[in-house]
Amino acid sequence: MTPVVLDSVKHADLKYHADAFPTAPFVPVIAPEIPFCADNLVIVFTIEKEPKMVALLGRTKNVLIDKDYKGTVPSSVQNYPFFLAQIGEQTAICFDKDAQQIKGDGEALFKDGKPTPFLQNLKEVMKNYADLDMRTRVAAAEFQKAGILEAKELGINSSGKESSLLNGFSVVNREKLLKLSDKKLADFARRGYLELAYFHLKSLANFQRLGDKIMQLDPPITPKEAKK
Repeated sequence: MTPVVLDSVKHADLKYHADAFPTAPFVPVIAPEIPFCADNLVIVFTIEKEPKMVALLGRTKNVLIDKDYKGTVPSSVQNYPFFLAQIGEQTAICFDKDAQQIKGDGEALFKDGKPTPFLQNLKEVMKNYADLDMRTRVAAAEFQKAGILEAKELGINSSGKESSLLNGFSVVNREKLLKLSDKKLADFARRGYLELAYFHLKSLANFQRLGDKIMQLDPPITPKEAKK
């Protein structure tokens, strides 16, 4: 990714089209869409000081979302290549200049040096997304603070053998969640966090399907293959 601040002069002729698919192996998800994304995608937490909730799309690249995908597409994918960034005391719209979505013809972002209705709407969408993203990060931080997240190596059962495909993520430990105090559980329920935990855990049932796709389209290199 090569992030650039959107500028009405430098990018006066920039156009956008949405007929490209994500390339990243995982993408952020926000709380309101998690119940829907959980039907088809695996939702996990990143392992870092400030964890994020993400949808797994593959091992080293996206192998799930294509022209035949019928499930909910995460907002972060729909918004790409645009995102908000703090520049000094102001928030600016930025974009990934390497993205295929801005190559060629499409929706104009500027007309006569002014934002088009498309760009004006995009700004509102991005502001709303940023707010929901922050709320989702707060929820993830609360899970971590409560001590219910645990590192997980996600594997696939192939030909009767368990193979490790993905690591570096964490999941909610169901037993630790249920052992939280009544006060904490009530607080989590009131804030909608129990619902997030439920759909996160539900989504893990999709991993075998993701693993099958990975083995078809992006399998790990075996030691024998590496020596060739």
